[in-house]
Amino acid sequence: MKLLTALTIVTLSATSFADTLIVTANPTSWSPAVANCYPGDILRFEYGGGYPHTITSGTSCTYDGLYFNEPLSSPGDYYEFTVPDDGTTEIPFFCAPHCNNGMTGVIMIDLPSTINVGIVNIVNPDPFLYTRVGTTETISIGGGSNLNTSFTFAVEIDDYDAEVTVTATTLGTAALLLYDPALGTDTPLSSGPLTLLSGNRYAFHGYAGIDVGEFSFGLSWEENGMEEGANFTGMYLAGEGSLVATGDTLMLNYGNPEAFGNITFEGEGEISMTVVGNASSTTLALPPDAEEGVVTIPSGSHIIDFNGFAMFMLNDGNDDDGDGGIPEDVNGDCVVDVSDLLQIIGVWGSTCP
Repeated sequence: MKLLTALTIVTLSATSFADTLIVTANPTSWSPAVANCYPGDILRFEYGGGYPHTITSGTSCTYDGLYFNEPLSSPGDYYEFTVPDDGTTEIPFFCAPHCNNGMTGVIMIDLPSTINVGIVNIVNPDPFLYTRVGTTETISIGGGSNLNTSFTFAVEIDDYDAEVTVTATTLGTAALLLYDPALGTDTPLSSGPLTLLSGNRYAFHGYAGIDVGEFSFGLSWEENGMEEGANFTGMYLAGEGSLVATGDTLMLNYGNPEAFGNITFEGEGEISMTVVGNASSTTLALPPDAEEGVVTIPSGSHIIDFNGFAMFMLNDGNDDDGDGGIPEDVNGDCVVDVSDLLQIIGVWGSTCP
């Protein structure tokens, strides 16, 4: 999921790097018979033993005329096939001389979606948690009416439909909703799998209410590889404060002396950031207080801790006019506030015909 915000850090994007997978033709079988891969991967079909073979795409021992029909006759023979990026999810194949002996297989193609996050506005979470474990990324937000917790998490889906898993529990006056601008609907969320359609925009949002309410929201998705460079791979926040991400900037603002949290970076690269107040790291050289600077992220895992009052901003460092301005000041009034979020939301346009 690629945050169009600073969570480019997170690369919340399904960016894949091409792999080469080897499928071997044994005397009467393929190894493996099921090849799991992504578009752009290379499948190398190799002769392994037995009588001459073919690598032929199709079903029922019949060539489909779509992809390949090549000989694998003797040791050293091979055929390389680049997995297409055309929306195909399965390509069955077989060996023509041994198909009736069960020498069949299938290429299973995982279509990577990209979840672009355009707006994030989280107020007084208890707590907010982002984790990345392997290829599984999860965002969790909890809160209650005692903190007046609320959030908006807006996304746009690129490439292919995205399969996500939602966790949604509410108590009392709390509500968790999914807004679909294309349909003009705002429907209650329930726990379970959810398909987000390619090309569509959605906004997950929720609030605890003003009476007695509590909620717990979770969103999980699968990515297939982190981008090169420094990546934002974890965050934990608790206490009264806000997390706002717009444009290419993430801004954390915590004014409660009892608030605390941390951000984790992994990879290797440089990130432009500004810190104010009680932010520290034992492994990173942060910029001077209240000054924007470029921080070098060495190889490995690095944590920035927050305790009490703190402001933290991550910038993409790509100012078109070169004046060092704040990219999240969308309307140019020199103040970053809800009016900037409203202007971004307005770009989505009318949802009516």
